[in-house]
Amino acid sequence: MSSDPFNLEELIFEKIAGGARVYDLEGNLLLYAEREGMSKLGKCIHVYPSKYIKREILTIKPLQKSLKEVIDLRMPVGLSFEVVESSGKSLGIISQTSVWERKLTKIVIDKWLIKVNDEVITKIEEVSLVRHLIRSYFFPCKYQIVSNGEIIGYFEQLRKFINFRYHMKINIPKVNTKLLVAWGILYSILSVRF
Repeated sequence: MSSDPFNLEELIFEKIAGGARVYDLEGNLLLYAEREGMSKLGKCIHVYPSKYIKREILTIKPLQKSLKEVIDLRMPVGLSFEVVESSGKSLGIISQTSVWERKLTKIVIDKWLIKVNDEVITKIEEVSLVRHLIRSYFFPCKYQIVSNGEIIGYFEQLRKFINFRYHMKINIPKVNTKLLVAWGILYSILSVRF
């Protein structure tokens, strides 16, 4: 029997064609997410308990009607999504922002904000600019999850040659885990980083 994915401190996310899967550390499938339309950023992502049980748990809805895609070969930037429970209740907004450093080249540093009632409750950002520059295409990505100025967890790529698997570790009582799980699914689906 599967555990509740919203009450676990550690999860594994895996990108698949048109969606993502979420596992516990023992490899049990906890959630299955699929996007409407394989390559359409402007479509909803639906989250289910499995591929075969189509009882929707969460919906991740894009907020922009016309999305502008700025690609740095890894991730579209400047996107916002609303996370909605099956009851129709909105849990919050996940927004990607970008810090552009203009020196010799343009560099995008990933930073995500999770907002509830227009208040930022959690920030998810790459660990450091130096790590970003060195890691961009050769080393695994790593993000820190920050709430109220305190680091409450990490999200990092599990490294093999070509791999779209990520590990999230969080401090459960500090944050709404449904929003973090939704972000992990969203990141897994949108990322094109090996």
